[in-house]
Amino acid sequence: MVNAMQKTHSPKQNTIIRKFGQSYASWFQPSKSFVLFEEPAYDVFRLKSEGKNQKQIVAFCESKYGHIEKYIQQFVKEMIKQINFYNNPKNAVKIAVDIPEDFDLTDIDFPETTIYKIGNKYIAIAYQNEHLKFAIHPGMAHLEYKTEQPVQNRISVFEKDEILIFTHNNQIIDAFKKEDMHYFTGCIRQMMYSVLYNRGYNDWMMALHASSVVKNNQAVVFSATGGSGKSTLSALLKAKGYYFINDDFITADENRRVYPFPSAISVKDGSVKTLSEFYPELKNISTKETLIGKIVR
Repeated sequence: MVNAMQKTHSPKQNTIIRKFGQSYASWFQPSKSFVLFEEPAYDVFRLKSEGKNQKQIVAFCESKYGHIEKYIQQFVKEMIKQINFYNNPKNAVKIAVDIPEDFDLTDIDFPETTIYKIGNKYIAIAYQNEHLKFAIHPGMAHLEYKTEQPVQNRISVFEKDEILIFTHNNQIIDAFKKEDMHYFTGCIRQMMYSVLYNRGYNDWMMALHASSVVKNNQAVVFSATGGSGKSTLSALLKAKGYYFINDDFITADENRRVYPFPSAISVKDGSVKTLSEFYPELKNISTKETLIGKIVR
């Protein structure tokens, strides 16, 4: 439950902390990393963030935990090393690849452009080929706007030199290796979120491979591997009075808010029998194969 997290003291602006029971989830902005702390590790993190030196932290921990922990000095030393690691931007996990600033876009052809209408926003996506369109379009096909419409936001999707690239209004936003197609399509969705909600592409705290529903202004986010039942559970909860947020990709801001995106729910054959009780029309929807070979409706 997103809003069920207890807000705790945040020692530095580049760190966001929330308490879950006896644990503390900490977001390190410099390395874009989440770390789950429990005591006494959290005390080391908190005291270091308050400016205490190693000797002071050791003294505090010896006083509080000395009766259960013999090697406090070594523990504190190792924890400070880890905290410094996550506070260093150089240690951010980087999947995207760098593109030279003088990268030439003039020789790229886009035979097809599709306009999507979401709320009162129009977003055009220009596809270099059918393969790239197949990776992005199916979950948004119901949003396609067939009438000619001037748009202020144009996303171009293409591949060059074995690299997947997308631009927004002719500016390169991100690029990935071909084997990282899932990250690539997720970042295109992040760009669309940014357009819809008037935020910068890099102004989100995080993005999750997740499904989500909301009720009474509290969002429930299911983040798990593919095939684990995220979509099915979301569809069942929707049938029970929850509102649907998204099926596959969720963005969240620094205030713990998640944002809806009206993508379609992909229902695998194994869930059709269960969900047909609530969505009878599922039985009449033809199956389709996804980019990674899954059969869905």
